[in-house]
Amino acid sequence: MKGAPTVMFKKRASPQYGSHAWRRAIIGLLILLLAGAAWGRIFWRQAPGMGRSVFESTPEWQRLYQAQVRINGSRGDLAIMGCAQPLTQVMAQLHKAFEAYDPQINLSPAADAGWCLIRTPESALRILALSPAAEGQTLLIIITQAWSDVRRAAQTPTRDPQARWPVYAGSRPHIYVENESAAIRLEIASAAERPARIGAFFEGALAQAGYQRLLGSASAQPPSDTHWAVFQKGPELCCLLIQAAATEPESTITLLHKRLQMK
Repeated sequence: MKGAPTVMFKKRASPQYGSHAWRRAIIGLLILLLAGAAWGRIFWRQAPGMGRSVFESTPEWQRLYQAQVRINGSRGDLAIMGCAQPLTQVMAQLHKAFEAYDPQINLSPAADAGWCLIRTPESALRILALSPAAEGQTLLIIITQAWSDVRRAAQTPTRDPQARWPVYAGSRPHIYVENESAAIRLEIASAAERPARIGAFFEGALAQAGYQRLLGSASAQPPSDTHWAVFQKGPELCCLLIQAAATEPESTITLLHKRLQMK
């Protein structure tokens, strides 16, 4: 058959590794990490390789950022890659490079996003692929953890004693991520309540704690499935996003805390 081979991706989903909470955690880290990070200019010119070498040896791929993070108290490595290729082509290369490990790959119906889980004997790689506005460009967000850390990260986290935000009564924490070098803390929790009521609690609690509301959802708008706001107190920045679940009577609470470098 002429032309590029067609790759049939498996459509399996793992609730532990492929959940919406994981995707939101990675996207949240991406937004704040790139906001203050210097983008690297590392181009690789070797022949494309197999396994992990695909990240360093594919000519059209470059590493933009990397850092160590803590996920629910366990260690992990975060890497962000820029690929001058369409998302479907990038996912096909990942499938080929890690074919021996039977990777789980899922694509959105519009092929503008993808999710990949790769289990090697030593570690697990979670990869979120996004297709930005520029055609033929793909962004890879990769979190790698040793299996001992994967098991710790899968446990229900305890509340962060150093967190600088209030706790909604009855909420359940799911994922806690920290990058000390970037002064970023991220928590994703859930609560059996609508976004408007949870948002009202955080709005009042943060205002009482001395935070100033910079922007967000209009307070006069009717109840909706989303509530968001950004607050600041000196060098402390707090971003709040509350989203109603699609099928369950509960909401997901995402809190990002960033300490700004102010001079």
